[in-house]
Amino acid sequence: MRSAARAGPANDRGKGQAGRQDPAIPGEDPADKAAGELAADWPKWQIWVVDRVVGGPLFCARRWDGTGHNLNGDSAAELAEKLEAEVTDE
Repeated sequence: MRSAARAGPANDRGKGQAGRQDPAIPGEDPADKAAGELAADWPKWQIWVVDRVVGGPLFCARRWDGTGHNLNGDSAAELAEKLEAEVTDE
């Protein structure tokens, strides 16, 4: 599990991310890039990616203030839709 908001050596692509890095794009994981874009669009939410053994990445979110529940989506677009729905329900 990696948080999109975390910075530092743990986010250095190509180091310790065996099986996740696309060899066609050295240093850039598409799921991490999408999670980073979501985090930039939703600053009140903590966004992270869970690497599932089967089924690909799972995109997750929860409010930084600790209220509410976790949201999950099979893609960044699905999670964005759930975030929109959550905000409009408030």
